[in-house]
Amino acid sequence: MASFVYDAFKEQLVQNEYGWAKGSPDTYKILLLNTAIGTGDSDETTVAAVIAGDLEYTPDQRETIASQSITPGSGSTTGLDAADTIFTTLAPGGVGEQVNSLLLYVHIAGGDANCKPAAVFALATPFTGNGATVTFTWNAAGLITLS
Repeated sequence: MASFVYDAFKEQLVQNEYGWAKGSPDTYKILLLNTAIGTGDSDETTVAAVIAGDLEYTPDQRETIASQSITPGSGSTTGLDAADTIFTTLAPGGVGEQVNSLLLYVHIAGGDANCKPAAVFALATPFTGNGATVTFTWNAAGLITLS
């Protein structure tokens, strides 16, 4: 489940500027971050702003999420869910770098200055890539829970 959801993403999702479910024209990707991001950063509006200061895990590896769905939860919650995300042959990071968190974002052509951050997922155990395949298994309640 997301550690936090970006303010602008919540607003734009509710205003139907971004879609999530099947048939949505929006593409969502996962970017690996080499540091934990605090909730105080939830007001950033571009991926470029989020990764300023070398927060991005090097080398730059991103994967598109697939099979987005909307899942009714218990009570008054709804989950935004997707298939698990697989990074094939995740390369080692730079000196001292570890994957500490994941950034879910809306991919918009034109580079990181156009892409919109959606949510951050802090990892309980940071790790360094070693060329192996890494699968991020999403919570059964969804990546993001709306209530």
